[in-house]
Amino acid sequence: MDQYLTKTDTLTRDCIDSLAALYPQKYRTLNTSHNGGVLIRRNLPEHKVRLIVSSGGGCYPLSAGYLSKELADASVNGNIRSAPSAYDIYETAKAIGRDKGSILIYNNFMGDYLNNDLACELLHLENIESRLCPCTDDCLSVPAGTPRHERTGLTGLLYLLKIGSVCVRKGLTLDETHRILLHANDRISSVTITFDFHQHAICLGNGFSGEPPVLTYPDRFHMSQAASTVYDLLTSDLLPQSGNKLSILVSRLEQTRCEEAYIFTNEIRKYASHLHQITDINIDYYTYLLNTHGFFVSMLCVDDILQPFWIEDSPITL
Repeated sequence: MDQYLTKTDTLTRDCIDSLAALYPQKYRTLNTSHNGGVLIRRNLPEHKVRLIVSSGGGCYPLSAGYLSKELADASVNGNIRSAPSAYDIYETAKAIGRDKGSILIYNNFMGDYLNNDLACELLHLENIESRLCPCTDDCLSVPAGTPRHERTGLTGLLYLLKIGSVCVRKGLTLDETHRILLHANDRISSVTITFDFHQHAICLGNGFSGEPPVLTYPDRFHMSQAASTVYDLLTSDLLPQSGNKLSILVSRLEQTRCEEAYIFTNEIRKYASHLHQITDINIDYYTYLLNTHGFFVSMLCVDDILQPFWIEDSPITL
C-alpha cells in the first residue's frame, strides 16, 4: 500500500500550488476544486491554439513534466489516480483558450473521457472552441480485434503533446492540429512489461489498477528476449510500411534501476537495427504508476503525414 507524508485528499492541489509558488517564473495555477490542480505554463505565445492535457493525480513527474519545453500549455490533474474535474478543465480552457481554441488531450479512461467531454460541452455553450483528443495507445488494454477507440491510454500521450506543439508553432488552425493529432494517435502503440522474479517470467499488459497481465512468457526472463518480445508486439500492432521511421519511448517502472532502463532500451535498439529505421529513442522516469520491475514502452510510427511535424533531435524530457 502506498504511504504518504501529507494529506492524501489534497495531495494533488497542494503539489500544484507548491510548484507554482516555487517556480513562479515557469508556472501559474488557478483556483480549482478541493483536491485537483491546474498548472499553466508562463509566457504562452499569443494567438495560438492551446494544448491542455489532463490526467489522474499522484503521478508526478507527468503533472509538471507535461509542461516542459515543447509539450503542453496546461496540465489539469485530479486527486490520486482520479480523473480531473470537468470544471477544472473547463476553467483552464476559458483562461487560456478563448482566442484560437483548445485541444483537450487525455488518456482514454472512462472518467477522463466523461469529464473532458463535459468540459467541451460547457465551453461550447460559451462559444469557446475546443476539440477532444483521446489517447488510445495501450495495445493490450482490450481483446484482439476490438476497435481502437475502445483502448485505454498509456505513455504514448507524450507523443501527442510533442507533435501538437510542433503543429501549434507552425501556425496550424485548431481543426488542422486536431486532424494531425487524431492521425498520430492511430500511429502510436504502447505496452506494459513487468518481470516476475518468482515465476522467472516476463508479463505483458499489466494494468496499473491491479489488472493481471494479458500475456506471460516463462521462458524469456532476459533483457534481450524481453526487448524483442515487446518490439515484435508493437510493430505487429502498427505495421510500419517501407520508408516509415519508428520512435521509441521507454519509461522505467518504480522499482527499476535507471541503469537497467538503458540496458533494456539498447537491447531494443540492437534488435530493431536490422528490421526498421529508428528515428530517435527517449528514456526517462516518466511516471510511477506501477511499483514493480519493468517498463512502459511506447512506439510512434512516423509516416508521410507525420514527418513534417516530427523533430528527431528534440528528446521528450521532463
